[in-house]
Order: sequence, then structure tokens, then C-alpha cells
Amino acid sequence: MGAHARLPGRIRGFLWPTEFLVFSDFLVAEPHAHSALQLSVGLDGSPRVQLAGEWRRARAVLIDTDVVHAFDCDGAMTAIGWVEGESRTGRELRARVLAGRPFAALDDATSDRLVGRVGPALLDGGPCAQAYDRGEARSRS
Repeated sequence: MGAHARLPGRIRGFLWPTEFLVFSDFLVAEPHAHSALQLSVGLDGSPRVQLAGEWRRARAVLIDTDVVHAFDCDGAMTAIGWVEGESRTGRELRARVLAGRPFAALDDATSDRLVGRVGPALLDGGPCAQAYDRGEARSRS
């Protein structure tokens, strides 16, 4: 297959003005920080995340901007979203979820709700705009 050998797993992405969402079961990221909040949720398992220098399994985790972290899907299909920190969504996530903390592992009930919101975008194969509209509608219901 040459330079375009088959990827080791699946990947699908969506891009909106202040948000980016990718699904992967093979993404591995070395320690890094970025200017977006990162929200990750395992759809069928718990990926590994390194926070404060310690590796742990977390089905869902929200990481604030400029926080050093590493990530490994470790075979779990994972929705990984990045949200601009100064956007409306970014400000709400900081206030409601992080509450001054650099990161937060989310409980099972919240993780299940997130899977219900983002999982269909991976499964239905619909276009980016429809996925966003469905997510917005679910968040209002």
C-alpha cells in the first residue's frame, strides 16, 4: 500500500467554528498542552490519560487549557473533543465542570449522557452539520 498504508483502527472527525471532534480507537499523544479544553469519552471502554504525571483510566475526562497531559485510546473507541476556551461552551464547561480545577474525571452517569450525545455521530455516518444540530437538540432536551 505504500505511503498510505491502512490505519491501525478507525478515525472520523468533525470541525465547527469553536469545536473539533474526532473519534479514534488508536490515537496516542505524548505529554503536551494546548489552548483548547479537551473533553474525551470512551464509547466502548476507558482510555488511558496521564494527568499530573500519573497514568490512569478514565472513561470521560475534561482537561482545561494549558494543562500538560498525555492520552492513549488503548483500543477503546473514544470521542475526543477540543473546545475553544473563550467560547460560550468553553466558559460553561469551565464554570460547571472544572470549577477552578485543572481537570475533572466525569462520573458514570455523565459519561453515559455524553456517549448518548456524541456516539450517534460516529455510527450514523451523517454530515458534520447534522451531527452538530442533533447534539445541540439533545443538549436542550
